[in-house]
Amino acid sequence: MDGFMRKEFVVDEPDLKTVYKIGGAKRGWKFDPMSHNIFFIGPRGSGKTTLGRVVAKELNMNFVDTDEEIVNDIGMDIERFVRSYGWEKFRDIESKVLKRVCNRKSCVCATGGGIVLREENRNLIRENGFVFYLMGDVLTFEKRILSDEKNKNRPPLTDLSLRDELVVTLREREPLYLSIAQFILRADKDIDELKEDVFRFLGAEAR
Repeated sequence: MDGFMRKEFVVDEPDLKTVYKIGGAKRGWKFDPMSHNIFFIGPRGSGKTTLGRVVAKELNMNFVDTDEEIVNDIGMDIERFVRSYGWEKFRDIESKVLKRVCNRKSCVCATGGGIVLREENRNLIRENGFVFYLMGDVLTFEKRILSDEKNKNRPPLTDLSLRDELVVTLREREPLYLSIAQFILRADKDIDELKEDVFRFLGAEAR
């Protein structure tokens, strides 16, 4: 399908079982890099930050990484913060950061992998920009995480091995990613191919 993806994702709740495909323009919007935001969602290792930086540079938009914003706010790395205060407190701060981002315009935002766990966050993302889900497989994500020193320092979500944790979290989160995604990208593609897919989906001509 020339870069497009279709996927049937089976979940326990029948009403969440469907075939997801590339969506259309945001509520009839014509994309304007000066007025609209772009959100990249997906698991750790899916390439959200790398792709986000490239897209933001080409469109002359501001780049925001919610995890980087959180680190700036809390004054310490995420691993240390979670060890001291727990994941729930981290999620509280993450939601505040997202609200701040959504009050801006002309932003390309790479989100944390678990940002979709809260319904309020999903609603904010869906209502404040064009949403791209970087979909891929566990082996791809595992390989990237292990090769990236920054990802290695991310605190674990469970007591499981990295691969098993990725399997469990993806099973939990993928229906949530899909519930707000307008466009689906293949995370295993080359960065230049992904960039062109983004521009094609947006109909972005202001490059």
